[in-house]
Amino acid sequence: QWMFVDSASGQLVAQGGQAVAAPTTECVARGLVPGVPYEAAVSAKNAVGWGPDSTNATVGQAAVHAPTLEAPWLEQLDASSIRVRWAEPWCTPVAELYTVKVRPVGSTQWMFVDS
Repeated sequence: QWMFVDSASGQLVAQGGQAVAAPTTECVARGLVPGVPYEAAVSAKNAVGWGPDSTNATVGQAAVHAPTLEAPWLEQLDASSIRVRWAEPWCTPVAELYTVKVRPVGSTQWMFVDS
């Protein structure tokens, strides 16, 4: 069963509590049991409503795995250029390199970006 973090106090609550106001993108959960592994997920709300939960993240145990990235953000710069941005993945060991690829929507052929 999920507990919610009250962003005002950092305490876990079964329901309610104060949400984290954007643009803040972090909070501290307090009062956890030492030695117990915990997982967390985040969801966001805008004028349309609440979006789905993020992928769960785990802490408190050795988690050695390959990086998993969320979808990148794309920005149209001009008629023939886009900027591709992504969040650094949380993984152990840390990511060392990234490969960026693009393709026209509907195509099956990826093109790699030479950085």
